[in-house]
Amino acid sequence: MTKLAVLGAGKMGEALIAGLVASGWRKPEDIVATARTQERLDALAGSYGVQTTLSNPEAVAGAQVVVLAVKPQDAEALLADVSPHVGEDHTLLSVVAAISTAFIESHLAGPVPVVRAMPNTPSIVHEGMAGIAGGKHATDEHVGLAREVLTHVCRVAIFPERYL
Repeated sequence: MTKLAVLGAGKMGEALIAGLVASGWRKPEDIVATARTQERLDALAGSYGVQTTLSNPEAVAGAQVVVLAVKPQDAEALLADVSPHVGEDHTLLSVVAAISTAFIESHLAGPVPVVRAMPNTPSIVHEGMAGIAGGKHATDEHVGLAREVLTHVCRVAIFPERYL
């Protein structure tokens, strides 16, 4: 069972959680979400039944897929927070706008598989599209796992890394 952590469960993070739970791809107890406030976490837990925590490192523990879903200006701090807790056994799926796989990889302590996705706004209502590409350490298996996650909220096209 692939456990999933959504770090920064704002609009896009919530859309992903809603799609995964509604599709049955993962049970709510297999998903953990983080947000900045307890009130936001309480709303997510109430709506979807997912686990929640204010601690990003706690959310990463035991997750195979870690979705980075924060605003671009918060990406560096998030990566500093989770870098000691992620490794080769994780797949980092970034939906952070304007942040490249190279940037993410440069802020991690080791060779972590990173897949970048660029979903468009209609993905919030499960009608969008996303282009995805693997970073330096991502294999076809990591890209395939990221694609599998995203297909529950949008259509997915895989691109060579240089395009994203």
